[in-house]
Amino acid sequence: MIRCTLRAVACALGIIAVLAACQPVDDLDEPVDEDPAAGQVDRRGAPATGLPATLAATLARTDVEAVRWQEGARVAEVAVEVDGDRLTEVRVTYVAPDADRLLTVTLTEEGQTEERPTLGAFDLEPIPAGALGQLPPWPEGLQEPAALVEGSDQAFGACDVEGAADGVLYASGAPLAWDPDAGDWGVALGWTATVTTGDDGDGVVLDPVTAEHVDCLEGTG
Repeated sequence: MIRCTLRAVACALGIIAVLAACQPVDDLDEPVDEDPAAGQVDRRGAPATGLPATLAATLARTDVEAVRWQEGARVAEVAVEVDGDRLTEVRVTYVAPDADRLLTVTLTEEGQTEERPTLGAFDLEPIPAGALGQLPPWPEGLQEPAALVEGSDQAFGACDVEGAADGVLYASGAPLAWDPDAGDWGVALGWTATVTTGDDGDGVVLDPVTAEHVDCLEGTG
């Protein structure tokens, strides 16, 4: 719809320009309006396209949808697909107090999409507001995907992981770690960054701030 609208605006501006060129000139000495803003299309309010340059800019964009979705929504994980040093997709997942759904906002070069899968589809339960308050905030100083990929070579060697990194997952532990029967989190919550490679999903778990090696990840291959 946006493409059609912009095309229509461009056509309208083109027709106006042609008609203006055909008008008779009454006074060649009349001052010409040289307003630099004249003829420009106002794109305020149009959806943003392309991928943000940083994770902070990514969350600034996806948080808009989270606020619209549920009050008190929190970032639970951020999955990034990479091709060398280039980001190809970023998927941000939110949880909210007592909500029976997740919000997933996906950004690609083509634009933005939103999904709201039910927790029941993953055999998970809603997280009470009090428990969600224990979720750690997005850490300050968190390293960008490209930096973690670049720094993962040594950890890959220690874990016998072969191939080039193709993904980074920043995870808080929610919603998977919530144990509704015990009424608490089954593990100590804390942000981690998992760098993966290849079709089998092998990879390494790193500290997202220091990039220190935390653990090895064995995929499904």
